[in-house]
Amino acid sequence: MSTPVDSLAVHRSSSGPWGIWATLGFSLIIVAAFLLVQVLVSSVLVAFELKQNPSLDVEAYGQALASNGLLLALATIGGMVTTVLLVGLFVRLRKDISVVQYLHLHPVEPTTLVRWLGIMLALALLWDAGTYVLGRPVIADFMLAAYRSAGFPPLFWLALVAAAPLAEEVFFRGFLFEGVRHTRLGASGAVLLTSLAWAAVHVQYDSYEISTVFVLGLILAVARLRTNSLYTTIAMHALVNLLATSEVAVYLHHAPASV
Repeated sequence: MSTPVDSLAVHRSSSGPWGIWATLGFSLIIVAAFLLVQVLVSSVLVAFELKQNPSLDVEAYGQALASNGLLLALATIGGMVTTVLLVGLFVRLRKDISVVQYLHLHPVEPTTLVRWLGIMLALALLWDAGTYVLGRPVIADFMLAAYRSAGFPPLFWLALVAAAPLAEEVFFRGFLFEGVRHTRLGASGAVLLTSLAWAAVHVQYDSYEISTVFVLGLILAVARLRTNSLYTTIAMHALVNLLATSEVAVYLHHAPASV
């Protein structure tokens, strides 16, 4: 027979993630911290360039930073550390659920993971083929400019293939997804809203490319639900970024010097 204390413990352990308003509030803090990291990294780069070249046109250099690969790499890695730490902190504040349970950091069967990676790879290649047929550039101008100005390519690859997938999946398909899923909107609402939010933050792309991000977000969210594991979406996201970065590297390697 359960004692009152036992019953309370059971109730507390089953209360689940933060409610929607707490989730949104914490999410705003995470986004603000991520933006602050970008501002700090940008300021450091500008200060460094000014020290090297006192006659630097700060306004022109600041505009060029929007597609600067070194800034993108440093800000992404810094933002990843900030995002993961803050998500971990806010989850730990919810004392009745572990980080593993909250973010669904559950092991996934290798065969299941390979199947979902295959699905993502096939869809990414089909989308590239469709983009080519439509007469649109398969590689975004932003990515070309960023890769050219990366400074240290290994850091750029680390940021896009590892840091970005980790940070974005932990936040969008992890923390935010759970907060929305446990409302009246349910799983379907979580799939849709997190995909829209993820697409909306990719302001460096045009409308067609943002629509691509949205579709990929839907696929990632469905994979997260079907496999019950965030590891699946991290791996799928990393695969897409690896493919995109590889396309840029191959293109620039074979392109004429004037391109």
